[in-house]
Amino acid sequence: MNQPLNIIGSYNEFEIPEWLKLKDEAYEKCASHKLDEISFCFHEPEWGWMDFDVYINGEEAHSAVFSEVYCPFEHMKTWMESIANSTNQSYTLGIDAERSWLLFHYEPINSEVGMFCIHESYCDRLPVVCMCSAKQLVTSLYNKLIERMLYDNTDQNWYGDDQIDEDENNHILYNIIKSPLIESFISDI
Repeated sequence: MNQPLNIIGSYNEFEIPEWLKLKDEAYEKCASHKLDEISFCFHEPEWGWMDFDVYINGEEAHSAVFSEVYCPFEHMKTWMESIANSTNQSYTLGIDAERSWLLFHYEPINSEVGMFCIHESYCDRLPVVCMCSAKQLVTSLYNKLIERMLYDNTDQNWYGDDQIDEDENNHILYNIIKSPLIESFISDI
């Protein structure tokens, strides 16, 4: 706890003090909590918006959206790679979702397990707080993103018809997310 903030991506600096308070309170409660199973579901993009759901132990914990205007996927990849490369450093991913700001945060408790939380700017609480292994978090997030990005119409529905040649299946988003470093990290699960 109280590690320096390593924020990847964008964020609203005015929300950081409240988020830090909520995060520190959650960390204290989670330190002795049992290990949770976290999973994600990314829906087909529509008009530059991609909805996603977060599940903890099979129960839906939160739903939010990503915006094509502030495409989060390069920063998400950097965030996952940072977690994969470190066993004792916390990392925060800031995402501008136009309507709100999202902060994804992973803070290790030991070399294997840590607290994962999501803060959304309109919430006065952390809608997602769980204890999970870094490997399980990165594996679930990465695999579900890769799965979504391989659908034939994902790029077209994200970027719009005018930016994508519909005769070609370029998988632009897949190529943004694809990471040999992450694949090496999750390969021995």
